[in-house]
Amino acid sequence: MLLLHYADLKADLAGEVSRVAAFLGIGLDDAGCERVVRESQIDRMREVAAKDDPGLSVIFEGGSKRFFYKGTNGRWRGVLDAEDLALYEDAKRRLLPADCAAWLERGSRG
Repeated sequence: MLLLHYADLKADLAGEVSRVAAFLGIGLDDAGCERVVRESQIDRMREVAAKDDPGLSVIFEGGSKRFFYKGTNGRWRGVLDAEDLALYEDAKRRLLPADCAAWLERGSRG
């Protein structure tokens, strides 16, 4: 099993694409990696989804634009209050080893 973290994908998409290819035993040259990176950009995924899957408009209000929302991290900031954050921190300390919690929050590069 290979775990990927969105923050790592955002920080180094080409590196993560290469890592996935290596894990799967797929030979991927630089041109192939560049193509995967280009097709993996959020605007491109929205464009393809809008053209190739009109069903997203039935399932998600706003269709592909809503499904492939902003492509950013940290949107929860300002939504959770101090009590929510304290509950999270308590659960994190009780349930997760420190290295696991750090990876879940920030990925490998954070």
